[in-house]
Amino acid sequence: YGQAWQIAQQLRVPLVMVIDPGHGGMDGGASARDGTQEKDINLAIAKEMKKLTPDQGFQVRLTREKDMDFTSQGVYSKRAERYDLNQRIAAAHRWGGSIFISIHVNSGVGRNKGPEIYYSPQNKASLRLAEAIQQQLNEVAATPAKEPKAEEFYLFDHLNIPAVIVETGW
Repeated sequence: YGQAWQIAQQLRVPLVMVIDPGHGGMDGGASARDGTQEKDINLAIAKEMKKLTPDQGFQVRLTREKDMDFTSQGVYSKRAERYDLNQRIAAAHRWGGSIFISIHVNSGVGRNKGPEIYYSPQNKASLRLAEAIQQQLNEVAATPAKEPKAEEFYLFDHLNIPAVIVETGW
């Protein structure tokens, strides 16, 4: 965040961090045996991030502040999922987003356990953002340390700002 913040200060433009709590509404994401749903964990993490960032000089926007999705079909299909994602991307554009962080929860055992960060191989700033977040998560997670992973995702293809997907670990 440091470099982006310095550039924003020099240009006198607000730094807008868009945090996307993945899933929501009809799309619960992964679920635990006890009924806990990924969408609820993602939202709780995003809200906590928003609380922690105001004193950092960022304007923070959440793509959702409650359990909802952006579809109106009532059934969550691939088409509805794409529409939902497009609405999140459109919000980032509308708000003048400088950084986009999508929060998710993965699961795994052994070496596959713990937080993972995905970034666009086409965006060097995304790599720097992913490295910074992964380093912090490696320090606090009681799991094997990992490196960020370059991936091609629809989200990355439709945002021209540094964007990462943070899989926080289950």
